[in-house]
Amino acid sequence: MDNVVATATLGRRRNLTFPLTLLTGVLALVTGTAAFGTERAMDAMRLLHAGVDYHPDSTHSFFLGGEQSVQCARNSGIYIGAFLTLPWAWLTGRGRASGFPPIRLGMVLALGFGLMVADGINSLVADLGYSAAYPPSTALRLGTGLLAGTAAGWYFLPVVNGLLWRQSDERPAIRGARWMAGLLAVECSLLLAILLDVAWLAVPVAALTSVASVTLFGSVNLLLLVLILRSDNRYENVRELASPAAVAACAALVQLGLLAVLVRTVVAT
Repeated sequence: MDNVVATATLGRRRNLTFPLTLLTGVLALVTGTAAFGTERAMDAMRLLHAGVDYHPDSTHSFFLGGEQSVQCARNSGIYIGAFLTLPWAWLTGRGRASGFPPIRLGMVLALGFGLMVADGINSLVADLGYSAAYPPSTALRLGTGLLAGTAAGWYFLPVVNGLLWRQSDERPAIRGARWMAGLLAVECSLLLAILLDVAWLAVPVAALTSVASVTLFGSVNLLLLVLILRSDNRYENVRELASPAAVAACAALVQLGLLAVLVRTVVAT
């Protein structure tokens, strides 16, 4: 019991460290993009995702200020939704939590994931030229993608925490229904801003999508690296995790780059 209390106290003291680090990274990427030039930076970020999200046309994408999204709407929603669970868990004091959502919240999350699957099938039917149940739309692709990504994130994060930390928090990663509603409100605000075509968000949303992609690919790489090195449950803090996390993130960039080259080569031939 004392260990649980000590872990919770430590989480409250340090719960801002990780999300602030992520925010700094996103701001640095946005600043670098502005210095590099919006058009070239957007092209570079689209190229980064070319291997995991190739569409021959732009009908599945959303546009902000005339700039096409770096991924299709559905994938953008999935990556961003899953990524946002990470800083949200840290902000709510559950950054190291290794418990899965309670059954009732799990059912709600499963419903959100199911909506994405149903909308994806409907969209595929329409793309194949058959009569769909309803006309596919960017709003539904992005919205259901956010729901599915959020659902996946609340189950993936506990797996990561359970493997990394020496003193993990056994409580559910999601603090409760009100906190989940808060995250969904943030995502709804982002969805609304995109649908309203808030032009200045083009670069920030592209940067957020790119950070999300690298983070998620990097997280899988990190888990594999930890298992290979047999260093599971040995990390006390984020600082100790910095070196393997950096290696995992660099590997993610290489993987995304190689996939992009492969897809471009196959398409060209």
